[in-house]
Amino acid sequence: MSKDAIRAWPAHGLQKIFADTPPPEVISSAIVLEAAAGECEVAQIAVRAVDHAVILDRPTVTALRSDAGEIGADRVTCRFVDLVPVRYNTQGVPPSERLRSAPSYFPDPLCVEDRMHLAGEQTRSVWIRVEVPSDAAPGEYTGTITVRSDSGNAEVAIRLVVWPVSLPVEPSCSMTLWVWPFIIAKYHGVRLYSEDFWSLLRRYAAEMAAHRQDTIFTPIVGPDALIDVSMTTQGDYRFDFSNFDRWVEIFFEAGFRQIEGSHVYDDSIRFLRVRGASGTSRKIVMGGRVEDFVTNDDYMTMIQALFTALRDHLRDHDWSDRYLQHVFDEPAGDEVPIYVRIAKMLRSIWPEVRFIDAADADPALFDVIDVLVPLVDHPSYFNDVATHRAAGKTLWAYTSNHPRKDHPGTFLDLPLVKVRILPWIMWRYGITGYLYYALGYWEVQFDVRRHRFDPYEGDTDDSITLYNPWLDPAQNATWRCPPGSWGFCYPPRDPYSLDPRLVAPRMIENWERIRAGGESVKDDEAPQGEQLVVIDEPVGSIRWEQLREGLEDYELLCMLRDEINRADPEKGRRAQRFLDEMIERIAPDWQHYTRDPADIDEARRAIVEHIVELRG
Repeated sequence: MSKDAIRAWPAHGLQKIFADTPPPEVISSAIVLEAAAGECEVAQIAVRAVDHAVILDRPTVTALRSDAGEIGADRVTCRFVDLVPVRYNTQGVPPSERLRSAPSYFPDPLCVEDRMHLAGEQTRSVWIRVEVPSDAAPGEYTGTITVRSDSGNAEVAIRLVVWPVSLPVEPSCSMTLWVWPFIIAKYHGVRLYSEDFWSLLRRYAAEMAAHRQDTIFTPIVGPDALIDVSMTTQGDYRFDFSNFDRWVEIFFEAGFRQIEGSHVYDDSIRFLRVRGASGTSRKIVMGGRVEDFVTNDDYMTMIQALFTALRDHLRDHDWSDRYLQHVFDEPAGDEVPIYVRIAKMLRSIWPEVRFIDAADADPALFDVIDVLVPLVDHPSYFNDVATHRAAGKTLWAYTSNHPRKDHPGTFLDLPLVKVRILPWIMWRYGITGYLYYALGYWEVQFDVRRHRFDPYEGDTDDSITLYNPWLDPAQNATWRCPPGSWGFCYPPRDPYSLDPRLVAPRMIENWERIRAGGESVKDDEAPQGEQLVVIDEPVGSIRWEQLREGLEDYELLCMLRDEINRADPEKGRRAQRFLDEMIERIAPDWQHYTRDPADIDEARRAIVEHIVELRG
């Protein structure tokens, strides 16, 4: 087979490789990466099928070696980047801020499958992630990555420069990407809070920690509440924290530092299922809407009992200082006085509890919320960080389906630099946390309602749910939900939607045997359709990878700031002047920031040079 059937070349980790991406006129001789010890660094290998379809196998990697030591091949991860269809561009974003016009296929999911079908005259990429050991010696490390296919292989050299600085293990910037237990259970096909669920959750926790997340959203009410509620014959509530404890311990063991209790009162599904003494259960539902707030209904009575038990349980486990509590999401306008009343009621039960919520810039909220989380288009918050901090407040930031225009964002049709730059701007303002409402909210946001005629029953008004994030990243809602707004992870892919050659390699052997004139193996010796299984691993994305890269940049900025504070005055002034000018050039505010990946590479290198110089 011809080795010219595929072409492979190095590509930047901030470039999106499309199906029609051609090879550059000048191809780099190697992947070149620069990283601190303890840092992850990413790049890509673009692969193009020259004239006919090929099957790509997961690349092989040699160890990365230098005169000072070796970084094992197990520290280098290779995953194929797949494409997902985007039917409509993000509304409200000017064409100059988007990569290309929809409809089109955009690269994003990092496949867990070991093979990929590549059509002739098309391009895909291999995502390369190098995890630099925290004790790696400084120096230049080299190795080789071999891209393999059924029509020949291609080798790409890799060169990694490890800087003489080490990234801290604990993040300086907190992050929460909300996890919904019932969604994980539903899409992976496991019973909620079964042993299979807990085993799967450990894999998610490890991957989330590897992306520098340190705060875990923890449902205490709702359909997947982690606290089991029962009622005695005397009418007293009893609370079982077994699932809650197991959840928290899994994430703490993975390296998380904070628990984030879910919202107790808002317009979403807020209820608790209570088992009676006879064994039957009933739902106690939030009374009315937020604007109909009452304090003496069954739900709020139960919430007060729950909060009392939660307070005591966290104190017993020495977790109180690691706990944050939501009240309800995005209070604004007439909802603000209601929010304040609920928060004060809960604080009367637990005086030292810390509240966190995405909130409007209403002064009344400043009195009760401890961790303020404004949307990134609220300049009044960010221009007053010093005032909030002096008042004892912590300031985070969040993005969601908004803002749009020329702001940073995580949507599929935007350049990756818009994800990467988020932590830079956060650092510039002194923001110490980032919130996004979903690691992966794989549920349709709006049902598609159609009038249907049933030939047996006559007219019906039914709700048809048409959603799969692999096929419709906009969740049936092109304005409210821009493509990819549901989060950073994909659900496991149904193997029946894949070419069976990619998930059942023995089928290839069978087909090749038949093509060569041999006999087929017995049915029970070859994987059949019903035997294809879902690969139960978290399916990440290149957006999630670049969010982690930005958080690592945040650490470098913190390291330089700390060295400046320790340095002698003259050296400190020079370094501070560099830092101020660099931030003003790279990330001055939420709308004016670099769009050029080369600027970020250059800034990272200069930051490290100044750290090394200050350390003498």
